[in-house]
Amino acid sequence: MPWYFYSFISSLSFAGMILCVRRLGDLGFASKQILLFLTGFSFLGFLGINLASPGALWSSPGLGAFILIMLIAGGCAVVGNWTDFEWIRRARNPGYAVSLRNGTILSTIVFSAFLFGS
Repeated sequence: MPWYFYSFISSLSFAGMILCVRRLGDLGFASKQILLFLTGFSFLGFLGINLASPGALWSSPGLGAFILIMLIAGGCAVVGNWTDFEWIRRARNPGYAVSLRNGTILSTIVFSAFLFGS
């Protein structure tokens, strides 16, 4: 399947997730509760997929670097997702929050130039 189909499916899926987060927030659930279950269910799904076909991760010589980088990425994901869910929950229209968040493309472009020379 071409990359743009994945992009379209991703866009629709994230829109659905954002609307569900907003609805749960309107029902009184805290962002940290929503994230706990969302990441928990995601973890179980990806665990199942990776147990079925683990690949070369566990025998890789770069396993230590992988774990360190994933710890940093995980910390960024916790802070980013929690604040993201908070502003989706608090904004009058969740589309405003999403449009501001999509400004991450600018910081990604700048940091990529320094980190990856691209």
